[in-house]
Amino acid sequence: DRQVGQLWDAIKYRKRKFNEDWLIVITTDHGRDPKTGHGHGGQSDRERASWIVTNAKELNSYAKQTKELSVVDILPTISRFMDIRLSDDQQRELDGIPLIGKVSIAQPSAVKVEEKISVTWKAIDEEGKVKIWLASTNDYKQTGKADNYKLVGETPVKDGKFDIDLSGETPFDFYKIVMEGEHNTLNRWIINKK
Repeated sequence: DRQVGQLWDAIKYRKRKFNEDWLIVITTDHGRDPKTGHGHGGQSDRERASWIVTNAKELNSYAKQTKELSVVDILPTISRFMDIRLSDDQQRELDGIPLIGKVSIAQPSAVKVEEKISVTWKAIDEEGKVKIWLASTNDYKQTGKADNYKLVGETPVKDGKFDIDLSGETPFDFYKIVMEGEHNTLNRWIINKK
C-alpha cells in the first residue's frame, strides 16, 4: 500500500507540476478457482474474470452498462486515450472495446449453420452502418501479413444482425468475421471441426 501511495503521489505531482493528463488502469492477471476461490489455471468463467479500476473521467455507455468488461478492453482504451491510431489490420485482430470515447457496437456473435453465417451485435450508438468483412485465412498470426478480407455487406447499426450467404462459395475450415462500425471494430472467428 505504501508503494502504491508513492506512485500515486508521483502521478499527482506530475499532473500538478507539468499539467500532464494521466490515464490509470489497474487489473488482475486472472480470476480465481470457482470451487475454493483460491488458485487458478482453468478456463471457468470465474477464473477468466478479472476486475478493472480506472481513473478515466468519462467512461462511455459500453463501459457503464455492460457487465462483460475484460482485460482485452484495456489496449484499445489506452490507444484511444493516447491518440494512437491502430491500422485496420491491427483493429481487426483486437478483441476489446474502448472504455472511453464513442462506441458503435458490442457483444459480437457469429454462428455458421450450413451455408450461412449469422452475425449479430448489440447497437450502442444506433447511428451509421456496420460493414461486414470476411476472410478465410489467418495470415496475420502466421506470417504477420494482412489477411485477405472481402467486404460482404453493409447494414444499419440498429439492425443488430447480418447474414452472410456462403452458398456457391468454396467452403473453408476457418473464417474471420469483422464487424466495422463507425467508432469501433469487433471480430469473431469460426473454426469448422472435421
